Amino acid sequence: MNEPAKDKTGSDTVFAGAVPEMYETLMVPLIFEPYALDLADRLAPRSPRRVLEIAAGTGVVTRRLAARLPAGATIVATDLNQAMLDHAASVGTARPVEWRQADAMQLPFPDRSFDAVVCQFGVMFFPDKAKAFAEARRVLAAGGVFLFNAWDRIEDNEIADTVTAALAVLYPADPRDLHMVFLISPGPGGGGGGGGLKQPAPPPPAAVKGVQKLRSPIPPVRRQPKPVQVVARNVTPPPRVDPPPVVKPQEPPPVAKAQAIPAVFAPVVPVAADPVDRAGTPSKSPPSPEPADSRGPGTGGGTGSGQGTGIGPGDGSGIGPGSGGGTGGGPYRPGAGISPPSILREVTPDYTDEGRRRAVQGDVVLEIVVRADGSVGSVKTLQGLGYGLDQRAADAVRQWRFNPARRYGTPVDVIVEVAVEFKLR
Repeated sequence: MNEPAKDKTGSDTVFAGAVPEMYETLMVPLIFEPYALDLADRLAPRSPRRVLEIAAGTGVVTRRLAARLPAGATIVATDLNQAMLDHAASVGTARPVEWRQADAMQLPFPDRSFDAVVCQFGVMFFPDKAKAFAEARRVLAAGGVFLFNAWDRIEDNEIADTVTAALAVLYPADPRDLHMVFLISPGPGGGGGGGGLKQPAPPPPAAVKGVQKLRSPIPPVRRQPKPVQVVARNVTPPPRVDPPPVVKPQEPPPVAKAQAIPAVFAPVVPVAADPVDRAGTPSKSPPSPEPADSRGPGTGGGTGSGQGTGIGPGDGSGIGPGSGGGTGGGPYRPGAGISPPSILREVTPDYTDEGRRRAVQGDVVLEIVVRADGSVGSVKTLQGLGYGLDQRAADAVRQWRFNPARRYGTPVDVIVEVAVEFKLR
């Protein structure tokens, strides 16, 4: 489906310039990503130690192999086009990979030097398939495996079959002359719609200009307090007691005369409660600090301006600025202009006692959010092993650090899947 163009000599044209980046950001997430995961999942249980990849392109399979294979496995990724390999190396992988330009017709490796040879959607482009297969067999060690995939009939490929059928309707004269051509160029995008409810707002609460927090145009009723009456009581001095003859008696202190305290009246001055005058309905509960006059000038079920029920500006049904049924916020996913993150520090989890006792082995697959600063945010288990190993894997992955994903050169949050291997040594 994505056969390289030919130059005047009939040989493959080098994929250079903007082609590798467009291939990675558009074709990989649209077509190739799921099949790369399938190849890696098929190879991982064999636990190969030395792996050769042919026609690696921008590294979609390479990245999956780097994440799924045992820690001690080495990977050599080759392609006929150096520009594609350069872009794959710039995207990065979860472990070191040897990137090398090579022709599948004449592999530059010794006999029996690999445990596995992997190729995704490349065998149909080999000029001499028998010779290419013979080369793959030559570099495989005893018991090795050559794992590849290829397209089936067009009727079994939904995208190609749908487009071809649509073209046949538009050009019914001779549909056999139609050829599918995939143009590697950015599309119109799409994504979110905003929009208010386009209905009048309810009347705002009444307000009277002032500085206090009380919100009512009617000053509160203040009742005049009753005067406080203070009654003075006559205090009878204690009876005189004759001291002993040797001690001179002391006169008791004079008793202060009690005086009546006059009634106190607090002055009550009505003070306005709001910074502005506004007609409205009285309200006992304070409204929002800045009540809006409406819920937005648009239509739909959202908040803001525009149309639709999504979140974000513009229109369309894709990813990016637009309006319609998309979503404008949250983490991205690699592809469509988002370069994937690459791991900088990996922490290996420990076995639980129960997992070791039961000799549990395999992979825990997690969906994680790699933040723009390279740290790990939320962690969700997609495929677990139980016996406490899922939690051990999540705790270890939270300590990983990444070179963050980027969108047009700016670090962004991104959702990726990682596999954490548990293997008894």
